Amino acid sequence: MRKQQKGFSLIELLIVVAIILIIAAIAIPNLMRARMAANDSSAAASEHTIVVGQVGYLGAYPNLGYATLAQLGGAATPCVPLPATGCLIDNNLATNGTPAGSGKSGYTFAVVPGGTALTGWNFYTTAAPLSNVTGTKAFCAADDGVVRTAAAGVIVPPAGYAACLALTPICFVLLPACSQERQSKAAAHPAPIPATPTFIASGSTIPTQVSTSTSCTGAAMPSFPKRKSNSTISFAIIARER
Repeated sequence: MRKQQKGFSLIELLIVVAIILIIAAIAIPNLMRARMAANDSSAAASEHTIVVGQVGYLGAYPNLGYATLAQLGGAATPCVPLPATGCLIDNNLATNGTPAGSGKSGYTFAVVPGGTALTGWNFYTTAAPLSNVTGTKAFCAADDGVVRTAAAGVIVPPAGYAACLALTPICFVLLPACSQERQSKAAAHPAPIPATPTFIASGSTIPTQVSTSTSCTGAAMPSFPKRKSNSTISFAIIARER
């Protein structure tokens, strides 16, 4: 008598394959979008790193002006600061990826220094996605220290210094290009700027102070006045010479 072999039927296998394909169709695009968003954030941070490195390079070598991308890094261990190797940024970024020129985190980077000692030094740096699946937009930064972004979907870097300055600034902390959400939060909950310290003589009454805070758009916003206090301040300044 022949033994009956147990296994999956063809229809059962097709159902399993169909389920796997449906899950992949949902998950893979989301993973790609998450990866592209991470690459965008990394590119903007790298542009900021390059700007900081350029400030340090100009401070160290004011007669040479701003550096190229390669001059900001240094492959030696330990790195020896020189005009050709500033040792100011990670060498992986300075060489535009490993191997050199292959890009970093889905983006390719470039720095174009310019100007003269008489007219003033300048530079701009760009970050562009290697393809339309490694990033969503191009970035740039210039000697004003502001990182700027192209419109979503534009992956071609700006062609020159003026084109870079024409792009939209990124609001890292409190730049004019803050989002509407941040502006509305700043308007709803203004943070008062600390008043300038003032020496008050003993026995004087502390006056009521009204301070203003600056919103993300740069407009002054009134804050709540401080409660008037009738307390007095007595202090003594003791100077001691060594």
